[in-house]
Amino acid sequence: MKKNEWESVIRINILVLKSVGLWPKFSRESRINLYTLYRVICIYLFVDGPVFFQILYVFLVPSDLDSLTKLMFSLLTKAMVCVKVYFLMRNLKNVQQLVTVLNDDLFQLRNSDQWKMMGPALFVRRMTFVGFWSLAGTTSTLWSIFPLLDKSFKEFRLPFPAWYPYDTKKTPLYEISYIHQVIHLGVAASIDANLDTLISSFMLITGGQCDILCDNLRNTKPENFAQELLMSIQHHKLILSFAENSNRFFSMIVLGQFFTASVNIAMAMFRLSMVAPLSSEGYSLLFYVSAITIQLFAYCWFGNEVESKLLIK
Repeated sequence: MKKNEWESVIRINILVLKSVGLWPKFSRESRINLYTLYRVICIYLFVDGPVFFQILYVFLVPSDLDSLTKLMFSLLTKAMVCVKVYFLMRNLKNVQQLVTVLNDDLFQLRNSDQWKMMGPALFVRRMTFVGFWSLAGTTSTLWSIFPLLDKSFKEFRLPFPAWYPYDTKKTPLYEISYIHQVIHLGVAASIDANLDTLISSFMLITGGQCDILCDNLRNTKPENFAQELLMSIQHHKLILSFAENSNRFFSMIVLGQFFTASVNIAMAMFRLSMVAPLSSEGYSLLFYVSAITIQLFAYCWFGNEVESKLLIK
């Protein structure tokens, strides 16, 4: 088997994280270069900045319950993206080391049968990846074009309400603010989808390594028993280390995701009861709830797989 089979599972995640400034080269992380400037622009201007202005809107602009619920579930989602970015940056060395471990000889597949053994889990991961990406992208697109669909852009309505230290109802400030929010929605959706699928991939790899370890033990040859048993012990230690380091990275992310998802589903369902089912907002809410459902499904499915295999096997 090729040595980068496992890394291929998360290759798309790494490429997208690089494209939004969240995956600098490991050896140059502490150096200031053009990619460092790009990271600062992406994180502070297009991720944290719009969330900050939206929080200011909550405190500085009076609004009714309908407007507040309409604002809060999207605000919580985007605030959770900021939290995920923070934990990724805090554990960046650890996460990149996890990717490096995937090229370790002990983690490699010995034959095609072991790769076929991973088929069902890889299929679930692939469907989760496609489903979550599609729903997250559709939701972000609908949020971005709301003012165009209902022609409220003529009243200088933005994709989501936010307080700015200038009058957004003047040209070209309105257009600049609109484009800024659209870019934010695209970047936030990319980060959210990629980090969630990256975490589920780490869980999948941990569970898959448990299956591979068991298969290696079952097929240990008597003439090389001592050597292969020693390799299996080292493999087991590496799996436990990989699982522990993975958990150190995403444990708080998972906790925050379950909390915000519970609140957001409740608010989204409340909003669904107040809008026309066939309206553009109604469709966006349905896509949004579906995306959160798949998001939680991935955490629960792969998390349960890891827990059962580490405890039983």
